[in-house]
Amino acid sequence: FKWLEEKAFRRGLRNTNFFRKVVRRAAYRRANGDPEKVHKLALESLNEHIYVINEVKNDFLFPDLNVEVAGHDTIPFGNAAGLDKNGDALYPLSKLFGYLKPGTVVVSARPGNTGLRVAVDEKAENIFNAQGFPSKGLEYFIENLQDYYHKNGRKPLIPSVCGLPESAENLRRAYEELETLLTRINPYADGFEWNPFSPNTAALVALRTPAEFKRSAQLIKSIIGKKPAYVKMGVYKTEEQKKEWLALAKAF
Repeated sequence: FKWLEEKAFRRGLRNTNFFRKVVRRAAYRRANGDPEKVHKLALESLNEHIYVINEVKNDFLFPDLNVEVAGHDTIPFGNAAGLDKNGDALYPLSKLFGYLKPGTVVVSARPGNTGLRVAVDEKAENIFNAQGFPSKGLEYFIENLQDYYHKNGRKPLIPSVCGLPESAENLRRAYEELETLLTRINPYADGFEWNPFSPNTAALVALRTPAEFKRSAQLIKSIIGKKPAYVKMGVYKTEEQKKEWLALAKAF
């Protein structure tokens, strides 16, 4: 059925209704309803059908919308962090998006949370994610970055990174890991996103103070220089949370 998969993949890229009503449903049936398996299938399909992506890539070019992103003239649409956590599909995604945000990358490989970690609410069209930073680690990610450049990938790379604290009381490791991530990835990156807002990693709460945001921003800029630095912010629901949120943003 490879020929049928190829036809469905090609049409799904060009027709959103076909993707939603046929391709997506077929993927969920194949994965027995498991959203994480569907995610894995999607990344595998992107790599497997790169020749199809090359056929349709011009459909994703909108030069009238181009802006400067990290020094590149490109469309202002990138993939969300978490779509390609380990940089497994950088090259095919670079044909579809204006910039790439792989990650969130951490130093050591980790499985993330156990149990059901992703759930889909079909009626509300929502996805709930409680994965807790699963990652194959920095060394695996670096290999994928090198492969991307060997394939002549040209879209700007803005990896999402996070150093993980030993505990809420001891943040030393978080900064050591952040420095390692930035130093190792910086030669390949056009900018960085710092992600202290995983809601499923309890020790990260200790990083969410104005003092730690400022300290992290200073460390990031000391390593990446004039490249852009971004921070992932969480949601707020009350006016008090909004004030806290704005104080964090100002500190960064």
